[in-house]
Amino acid sequence: MSELPSLAKRLISEYYLCNHCLGRMFGGLSTGLSNEERGWIIREYIKMDIHKKLLEKKYVPRKILYSLIYRYQDKDINKIVESLGIHIEGKPLEKECEICGGLFNNLNKLVEEMSEEILKYEFNSYVVGVESYPEIEKREERLKEKFGIWFGENIRSELSREIGKYLEKYFKKLNREIAFDPKKPEATIIFNLKEKRVSIETRSIQFFLKIRKTGKLPIFAKTCKFCKGRGCESCDYLGREKGESLEYLVGKKLIDYTGGIRWKFSIEYLDENKRDINVYIKIISPKKRSFNAEKLIKELSFLKKKGFKVYNIEKLKDD
Repeated sequence: MSELPSLAKRLISEYYLCNHCLGRMFGGLSTGLSNEERGWIIREYIKMDIHKKLLEKKYVPRKILYSLIYRYQDKDINKIVESLGIHIEGKPLEKECEICGGLFNNLNKLVEEMSEEILKYEFNSYVVGVESYPEIEKREERLKEKFGIWFGENIRSELSREIGKYLEKYFKKLNREIAFDPKKPEATIIFNLKEKRVSIETRSIQFFLKIRKTGKLPIFAKTCKFCKGRGCESCDYLGREKGESLEYLVGKKLIDYTGGIRWKFSIEYLDENKRDINVYIKIISPKKRSFNAEKLIKELSFLKKKGFKVYNIEKLKDD
């Protein structure tokens, strides 16, 4: 294990790494610690080791003393060196982490600024992801390659974890009972820290309606002739042509009600005359998950004039 302290000393001698990034270089070698805690422990161990060697009048490279005093601006090691009558010539250097560039110092503030968008969505469970940050990841990989580090953790893994911790506190502060659930989340929250934006994908919800057809309007909407169902500006990105059909009228109403982005529509005929219909409509990525059947039936009452009577509407349980 003697090579690990030596490796840590080489890293600290040549670069300024915040505790998060220093600890992450060794992130795959122990459990039960955050990378920030691991980085702090590594630095403290090195300082103690240097102090012991200096007291024993053993050789300590001036390069690491210089780095700790002027790059890390470590007052403790500076006092130790001065107390032993050792003078290291130099001046304070600007402290900016070689890998993250100070991102972890401002992470909570940055996430807080981006979290306003999250509050527009209703969900009871979530998982966090972080989009690629090429500049930072390249710097991290360059250092790993240079020092032969194969046991470190990727920065995006740590960012996801730290953002998740922040969101947990954030939701508690707002008295929202929302649980982190990586297996079956109702919301997947993706942070783009470079562009300072957040995107939320929510699990689909499905509605079941009992309807009687009394008029001549078609049941199915036509596929948009411009985008062939993919979604475009002409069809408001719904993939269906605007018009008088049961699918479009119900789908558009449920999109407006839930704040979803698309729907999937299917039916089941219950009689030979194809008058009584079971309708299944799935709303993709809804913002609102709460449901009031009585209110929705009233809002769909306009369909009676169109030749469709809604008898019942339910929100089906998630798969």
